[in-house]
Amino acid sequence: MSEVPTIALRAYQLWDAAGRPEGRADEFWFQAEEDFRALLEAKVSADNRESDPSLGDD
Repeated sequence: MSEVPTIALRAYQLWDAAGRPEGRADEFWFQAEEDFRALLEAKVSADNRESDPSLGDD
């Protein structure tokens, strides 16, 4: 599955929450991409901790 629909929805949510300003589409798209990457990284980290509990010991 492509991440584009997820990123597009998040970009829309950010744009809407900011009052729907004109001319800032790239800003919201890049923020949505960052949010998506952070979500994936958090999920991978959580999955790794589940499969190897010693990874949670810092």
